[in-house]
Amino acid sequence: MYPDRRGVLGRGIHEIDTPALIIDYRQLRENIARMADYFRPLPADLRPHAKTHKCPQVAALQVAAGALGVTCAKLGEAEAMATAGIESILIANQLVGERTTDRLARLVRYTGAQVMPAVDAPDRVAELERAAIRWDVTLPAVVEVDIGLRRGGARSPGAALQLVRSLSSSDHLTFEGLIAYEGHALREKDLHARAEVVTRSMERFMEAVTYVEEAGIEVPIVSAGSTGTYTVTGNYPGLTEVEAGSYVFMDANYLATVEGFPPALHLLTTVTTRHEEGLLVTDMGLKTASVDQVPPIITDPVGITIAHLSEEHSQLLLESEEAKQLRVGDRLKAIVGHCCTTVNLHDRYYVCEDGVVVDVWPITGRGRSQ
Repeated sequence: MYPDRRGVLGRGIHEIDTPALIIDYRQLRENIARMADYFRPLPADLRPHAKTHKCPQVAALQVAAGALGVTCAKLGEAEAMATAGIESILIANQLVGERTTDRLARLVRYTGAQVMPAVDAPDRVAELERAAIRWDVTLPAVVEVDIGLRRGGARSPGAALQLVRSLSSSDHLTFEGLIAYEGHALREKDLHARAEVVTRSMERFMEAVTYVEEAGIEVPIVSAGSTGTYTVTGNYPGLTEVEAGSYVFMDANYLATVEGFPPALHLLTTVTTRHEEGLLVTDMGLKTASVDQVPPIITDPVGITIAHLSEEHSQLLLESEEAKQLRVGDRLKAIVGHCCTTVNLHDRYYVCEDGVVVDVWPITGRGRSQ
């Protein structure tokens, strides 16, 4: 699939063409196992968000460790997962338009996967129903509830119940549950304040769940959560699924507030120019490293500060004696600033153990934002 795969297997990571995303395979498996172990004794299960890794190989490891399936942000990601054999997929987003809903129906028909999009308005339900009729399939769906983020979601328990009834009364759709996202809580860097926001958000979510149940309708899935909130959301009474995703890789943003999951993903970059005044230039730029949350952090060697990132280059200030010994051609490792958006800039992972490439995994969900 990749021309360089055979050429890199068994080689050291310092022989990889850069910039490149490298996975510490041992750490990846440890992070997956640690989160699976956390949820094993809890009433809530784990349905990790695949928007982080966009890779069926990683999803398969998560499912093998006990995950129910995966969550996706977009239909394109769900297509990548379902065609690779992932059987249960939640799309935590709304699908709009006949072309998109036809893609969903076709995917369900030809893969047999359970792919559950979210709805938050009557028009979305009607579009799904028309697609199900055209493709002669039954489509499962969930209702999204807005609990404070003010993005997608029904804005009241009554509005949510109306959508639930529409799904439940359809001959071509099935109501699978309610979902929500307390993403606004992540704005709170203080963990106590964050927990308070999460708790208030879950209370609001449970009001909608209770409202639907009191109307005599069972709510099988009650889903929310993220890596930054899983310790609160995962333990909240009534939650059945948590959608944490970034824990598999971790990044510089989450490392400031989430403990127990060391980085399993690094960006490898090469020194391309050295200036005598203690400034280095590498081939890591904005086309390979996102800075939407925080910049990457150079960790090997230590004592380097990123002064500036342009499209194709980074300018680095050397502060430690070890860093000052770097020369053109040397390789550096960085923790990515935001794993989800950085991954979307790359085509593949170089999977490594003890500094040696053991596999190359395609990022098949990369760019699948439609």
